[in-house]
This record gives sequence, C-alpha cells and structure tokens, in this order.
Amino acid sequence: MTDTKSQVEEMQSETETETDVADDGGHGVILKLARLLFGVAVGYATVTNFKDMEGSIGYAQSKNVPNAETLVPFASGMGTVGSLGLILWRAPVLSAGAVFAYLVGVTAFMHDFWNIDDEMESQNELYHFLKNVGLIGGALAFLIHAGKK
Repeated sequence: MTDTKSQVEEMQSETETETDVADDGGHGVILKLARLLFGVAVGYATVTNFKDMEGSIGYAQSKNVPNAETLVPFASGMGTVGSLGLILWRAPVLSAGAVFAYLVGVTAFMHDFWNIDDEMESQNELYHFLKNVGLIGGALAFLIHAGKK
C-alpha cells in the first residue's frame, strides 16, 4: 500500500500546474498580475535600449562600462527574454536569474550616483538606483518562488 501511495503522490506532483504552485492561499491570480507588471516594466526598459542601441552603447561607454558594444546588446537581450519568460512563466528560474543579472549589472554601472558631482544629476541617478534595487528584490522573489516548483 505504501508503494501505491507514493506512486499516487508522485503522479500528483508531476501533474502539478503553475496554478497549484502559485495558488498559496488563493493568490495565484495576484502572482500572475505581479509577474505581468514586473515583466512589462523591465521589458520596456530593455526594449528601449534596442530602439537606440548606438545611444545606449554610447551612454554605457560614458559610464566606463567595459566592452559596452558587446555587453549592452547582450544584457538588453537577457533582460528582454527574461522578462518575457517571467510573464509567460517559462523557464522561470532561468528567466528570473537573467532579469536579476541584468538589473545588478545595470544598477551598479549605469546608476553610479556616488560618482556624480552635479547634485541634480546625482539625485536622478540615485532615484534610478533605488528603483532598480526594488526591481532586484522583485527578481529575487520570483527566483525564490520559481525554485520552489
């Protein structure tokens, strides 16, 4: 009987859907909405880099990003694909990890408010730095959630 019980439990875990995992106390819809909002916000930022890739690369070079001509398109692609993966909940660990890595790199290099002498520009970079810190927290939360599946 124990073998049958373990076989049934194994079959149930194999057929577990995203809703089953995400529905912690009836919050599955809220989690899907959170993924959508988060993914759209990060995806918008990364897609805009592709619209003006030369400008994005130039700005990264002005921030002393090494190999900006390679890293900016790669990081933008990683953020875009990761955002889409989170929205659709496909390869969620990889998707959340890609968004996390994108945000950490961008935040550290592009929003270096501590290196800026102009007070207004420094405040603007501080705002973007803190915004990204919040997004990094969201990416970590999705990464943890995806890892539980």
